[in-house]
Order: sequence, then C-alpha cells, then structure tokens
Amino acid sequence: MRPLFKKDINKKFSPTWLLCNDNSKSKTYRTIFLERFGGRFDKKGLYYIWNSKIKSQPPVPKGRTIRMLNGAGEIVVIENILKYCRDNKMSRGAFREVLSGKRKSYKGFRLIPEQPVSVDSTTKDQEKETINDPDSVDPQENEKNEENESDTPEI
Repeated sequence: MRPLFKKDINKKFSPTWLLCNDNSKSKTYRTIFLERFGGRFDKKGLYYIWNSKIKSQPPVPKGRTIRMLNGAGEIVVIENILKYCRDNKMSRGAFREVLSGKRKSYKGFRLIPEQPVSVDSTTKDQEKETINDPDSVDPQENEKNEENESDTPEI
C-alpha cells in the first residue's frame, strides 16, 4: 500500500493525487483516504477534489419498512425492496405495483390490509339517525320494558 498524504491530495500530479484520480484502483484509494482523514470527494470535470470541511456522516437508510403476507400466509417484514427482490429473484416493478395498489398480489405476496381504528362500531351519522327516528328504540330499553311487563300481573 502506498502512503497517502493529506497535504498533497489536491495538488495536481502529486503521488497522492495520482493514486486517487489517475489510477486503475483510484476508487479504492479514495475510500482509504476518506477512512483516514474524513471529508468528501467532489467530482470536478474528469478529476476528484477532496473537501475536508464536510464531515462524513453515517448513511441514512432509504425507503420504508413494509409488512406483507407471503403465499403461506406468514407476515414478511421488508426493509429494502430492491435487495429483497434481487435476493428472491422477483420483479421489482411488479412488486411496486402491489404496493401502489395496481395489483392485488405478485407470486403470492400481498399487502396486509390496514384496519381503521374505531372507538365505536356506529358512526356519528348513524347515531343522529337513530336519535331523530321515532320508530327506532334502544334494544336495552326494549329489554327493560319486557321485564316490567312480565312482572305486572295480567287481569
């Protein structure tokens, strides 16, 4: 491994610059340089210039976590669609059509239906209708009325 010097990285045709720009393994040398000194390489024309003021940050995971049902009915959690499709020899386009709703399933995979969270099974509109409707009677009131009628003796 050849030595890489921080002071020579942006001097054209210096040994360090040549290793990181004009070499068959220049990508490897740039990676090693960044691990040692940090920063970032920006491409200017044909060559790369090192910028030391920018601190390297850990990669942010792209995408979202998706839960799907496979053909056997098991829940599968997918964090990277591209990688999952590549590993399982699936079409990424067809898989995305399932996610967007254009397709119901692909190779047995389908979205888990989201169930809306509801506090009560009746909606406010249904409650208003039953309150305003004189013919509708609360079932609990019906039970109370039947109990009271059975308690009273028939004449």
